[in-house]
Amino acid sequence: MEEQRDAQFNQEVDETVEEEAEESEEQRIETLQEFIEKDDTEGIRAYTEDQNPIDIVQAADELDDEDLKDFISMLGDEQAAEVLEQGDDDERLRIADVLDDERLLSIFSYMQKDDIVDILGDCKIGRRKHLIEKMKANDRQIITNLLQYPQDSAGGIMTTAYIALRQDFTVQQGLEKIREIGPKTEVIETIFIIDQTRKLVGTVDLRDLLASEKTKKLVDIMQEDVISVLPETDQEETARLVSKYDLKA
Repeated sequence: MEEQRDAQFNQEVDETVEEEAEESEEQRIETLQEFIEKDDTEGIRAYTEDQNPIDIVQAADELDDEDLKDFISMLGDEQAAEVLEQGDDDERLRIADVLDDERLLSIFSYMQKDDIVDILGDCKIGRRKHLIEKMKANDRQIITNLLQYPQDSAGGIMTTAYIALRQDFTVQQGLEKIREIGPKTEVIETIFIIDQTRKLVGTVDLRDLLASEKTKKLVDIMQEDVISVLPETDQEETARLVSKYDLKA
């Protein structure tokens, strides 16, 4: 009897939490619509800044096409990129579809390359080619290389935003480089160590790097048993290895 009461109580709590979440999302949608109707750019930017990007993109996806276009146009490029990166494939594509090429490319400049590839992979072929042609040469090469891999492969889900340091760097030199490029990277917990030919020779956990003497060479503190896969490896096999060896990246 007591177990039944506990189960009923837990069910009621779950239903209450779910209702509150729904009400919260409905309120976010209404708030966005109010800012759009008032053409309050400053207000909508401040509101979006205070909210979780995931919540915002889900609320924005409930707007009609015209309101969605107005919403994104009222955000700065960097803020729009944060929202776009948090959406699922359908939400991202819908936002991309309401934007012209110039604005989308401007937003892309604040996004990670793997997220851009995910969006381009869902775009119509004609638009995808047009967008790639308008990119800077270096970005175009990276994007084109990533697009050649199937979406369900290791290459299709990998990021290019990681930190690779030369094995002859000292810990001090490594930390200085991380401070310089860290804010622009997606993977920072694991530092990849390369030789003079840029071949991967080891890894170092950021925690171990911070705890090591500043004069030590990275080659002396790195882990040489690198677990890796080919770009063509299926994403399920890749995920299995990540789980098996408890990899951070």
